[in-house]
Amino acid sequence: MEAALHTVEIPSGSVRVPEPVAGTATVVRRYRRPQAVILHPEDFERLIGDSELVGQLGRPQPPAPATPLARKAHLLLETPGAEAPLLEDGDALEALLTQARG
Repeated sequence: MEAALHTVEIPSGSVRVPEPVAGTATVVRRYRRPQAVILHPEDFERLIGDSELVGQLGRPQPPAPATPLARKAHLLLETPGAEAPLLEDGDALEALLTQARG
């Protein structure tokens, strides 16, 4: 995964830059190759936010803490030789939940 996008600030008196337009990326070329890109400040903020979101997608998230009921349900389903009950009616579901809570 690539590193986060870094920014470097240059005083406006040090460069000549055209006025940025929202929604437009102005590509500055030198010898037919891209040299720099000028973005409107709002577009730049959106780019930074999107970059952070993409970076977070690659990081594993810790699982949500299991409730006692969820731990008991998983234990019942992982018991060797036990078959998971078919829950086709409300009474069967209620009985399973009562057993899991108990």
